[in-house]
Amino acid sequence: MGITAGYLGYVLDQLSGLSEVVAMRTPGGVGLYFGDAIFALIEGDAVYLHVDELSRPEFVACGMQQLSPHQIEPAMLASNYYQVPEDVLGDAGQLTVWARRAVRAAMAERRKRRPRRSTPNPKRRD
Repeated sequence: MGITAGYLGYVLDQLSGLSEVVAMRTPGGVGLYFGDAIFALIEGDAVYLHVDELSRPEFVACGMQQLSPHQIEPAMLASNYYQVPEDVLGDAGQLTVWARRAVRAAMAERRKRRPRRSTPNPKRRD
């Protein structure tokens, strides 16, 4: 099921409290980016936010579903995305709070995955 322009517009309006969100089509739906980090995925009529160890329990407590691995690109970890509860999606202020947590989680994961550059130790001059 594709994502309608109306639904995408609704989600972006709900996230208007989070500046500089960029929506980009993905093979299965739409990815929402903040800078170079993807913090949310829209698949069909559901929004999934990136989670970490701190935010995951809140989604689980609400009984929310994990994004299925077959729904996304292999490079992304489906276990890191959980569906947003309808009441949160319907409240722009609350959604913005949850989205900010997702941005932090996505940026932290991106930093972990980035290969470290090895720089030679400068020679000491005595």
